[in-house]
Amino acid sequence: MECSFFLRKFRDFIMGEVRYNSLMKTFPQEAEELFVATERNAKLRYEGYKKLSEM
Repeated sequence: MECSFFLRKFRDFIMGEVRYNSLMKTFPQEAEELFVATERNAKLRYEGYKKLSEM
């Protein structure tokens, strides 16, 4: 799975969740900052798992 595809799907997933969607509606600027940080962390975890799978 390509990383950019993964991150697009990740954003689609979290925006489908009521808690994240509500956060975006209530505090859009703060939510965007948190989403970016969450995506960065997810990307790091994804890359780590990808490396492990190649061993």
